[in-house]
Amino acid sequence: MSKKRYASSDDLEILIDYHPNPMVLSDMNGVILAINSKLAAVFDKPKDELIGTSGFRHIGKKVVTPRKKAIEIVVKTKKPFTFEDKDMGRWWRTEIHPVLDEEGNVAKLATYIQDISKHREHEEKSLAKQQEYYSSLVENSNDVISIVEKDGTIRYQSPSVEKIFGYKSEEMIGKNILEFVHPDDSSRITKDFTEFIKKRGSIGTLTEYRVKHKNGYWIDCESTRNNQLNNPNIRGIVANTRDITERKKIEQLIKESEGKFRMLSEQSLMGMIVFQDNKVKYLNDAMVSITGYSNEEIINGGAKILSKIIHPEHYSFAMEQLRKKQVGDKNVATH
Repeated sequence: MSKKRYASSDDLEILIDYHPNPMVLSDMNGVILAINSKLAAVFDKPKDELIGTSGFRHIGKKVVTPRKKAIEIVVKTKKPFTFEDKDMGRWWRTEIHPVLDEEGNVAKLATYIQDISKHREHEEKSLAKQQEYYSSLVENSNDVISIVEKDGTIRYQSPSVEKIFGYKSEEMIGKNILEFVHPDDSSRITKDFTEFIKKRGSIGTLTEYRVKHKNGYWIDCESTRNNQLNNPNIRGIVANTRDITERKKIEQLIKESEGKFRMLSEQSLMGMIVFQDNKVKYLNDAMVSITGYSNEEIINGGAKILSKIIHPEHYSFAMEQLRKKQVGDKNVATH
């Protein structure tokens, strides 16, 4: 039976040197006891010159303190500790493992180091692209994006604010949002905002109010809000605000038009009835008087009421004209 052959110290050194990543064995004070060629190359010194010296002498001053704290964690917990930092222009992932003595105390430290610069550079480039993408969305959005503190102070205002309200971002940042809200809307907005900040993580309903343009006139606005006060990356209320002035003007014109129509139809001796999706949306008093049916009977009957108030000989023709009108066909008889 052949005798077992155990690896010599030279064999172990060869094994360590052939490892693709830098490695070092040190005492509790960081003095190098053994080091492989990969790490010696990083320090650009022969191994013999490094052994017996403090490892902290060969690294940047900025990383000395955090790495000493990492050693303290390993000694205290007797468990491996991994961290990432940047030194000598490279990013490193370092694993410090405790080497325990017979009594279970930490006697030495085995440190394994990996150069992760390419990985971090890829992450940073990806992050930069994402930031550029989202910045482009914010800057070119027709909405004004704001971050507001819980006391109403504006902390961030997207560049689109100048296009809509005339102010530069820096002219609004640091001021209270109520400084720009119409006095008649102020108390309502204050009450609504006070209630909303209590609902952490919630999304508010659409809120309409008026904001003063830099040139002095008022703009009708609509805002949605997202309560991110508990989000450590935001810690504020995120608001998306858009100009709805033109929409409000159109709504007012429609309201005025409907009012004029209603006034004229109520004074008319001609029966009038308006259908939408086969439901009665409006009828005047003359229609009730002419047909003899009550207001409720006509409304509840919907389009079917026409079969009762139109002569059978004309019913098919009338229903065809109604169908054409509903689908937008312009070839509809008007008399």
